[in-house]
Amino acid sequence: MDDVLPNWMSMTNSPDLPTVLVIDDSQPVRDILLALLSRSGYRVAQAADGEQGIALYRDHHRDISLVLLDVQMPRKSGMTTLTELREINPDVRCLLMTGNEHKEEVVQAEVAGVVAKPFNPSALLMALEKAGVPPGQLAPTPA
Repeated sequence: MDDVLPNWMSMTNSPDLPTVLVIDDSQPVRDILLALLSRSGYRVAQAADGEQGIALYRDHHRDISLVLLDVQMPRKSGMTTLTELREINPDVRCLLMTGNEHKEEVVQAEVAGVVAKPFNPSALLMALEKAGVPPGQLAPTPA
């Protein structure tokens, strides 16, 4: 689990922000999501694959508001990962990230929403709100 943040979550200036667990095998995608979500009022936990994501979710699911899950990953697909997340918590709130190649599989997944890759930042933030996870209020930055 060497790609997981050492303390499992990114640092933000408020512990009361909703937490999004990003599970994606692409480091650049995780970096972009970390920057976007952290700046927008979310705490972010990251996992480089389904196994890491499941382990993080198992240990911290009470603190995780939503899972942002890539559908196509090596070793364990997003759909298999979702099945295992639901074994931990049948009510897991999940947004899937995918291109069109898995459209049928994604439609049948019964998730909070789907974000097309490559994603538009404002569309992603709107999808989080639509899924019932609006951003928290960031503490003011000291002058």
